[in-house]
Amino acid sequence: MHNAAQLVTWCRHFISSNYIAFSKRPEWTELSSADLDHMEEHRWPPVDYLNEVKEYEKKITKRDAKAQQECVIM
Repeated sequence: MHNAAQLVTWCRHFISSNYIAFSKRPEWTELSSADLDHMEEHRWPPVDYLNEVKEYEKKITKRDAKAQQECVIM
């Protein structure tokens, strides 16, 4: 009972830090709305980061495809 608040804080941090893995578990739907809100706010990786990675990968793919078309030596 004495460390309950610290344990809740640690558990929320741990689950948020492993958001993708935990969000796929069947128990995910049993979280309270307050816990789900916390997980969404503090998730890792954040949605913005994932979107930026997708954009970067698209740009790199386009750049590589364009470089292959332009650089025809043989």
